[in-house]
Amino acid sequence: PAYGILKYGDRAFEVDYTASLRDELLHTIDAIRRDLRARDVARSHDQAARCWGCGYRQQCDQRLD
Repeated sequence: PAYGILKYGDRAFEVDYTASLRDELLHTIDAIRRDLRARDVARSHDQAARCWGCGYRQQCDQRLD
């Protein structure tokens, strides 16, 4: 296919379908799977607003207040 469709919330985006983007996606999926299996995962952002909406906020020792 020439492009893929990324659905995010109530929006959809056309994304070019290239070998490099496919490889990047597979790498990202692998990283997510590793993080899901890990006991401790470092916070990946510096935005307090993202912490405010997180379901793990009360248990997180890395939260931004």
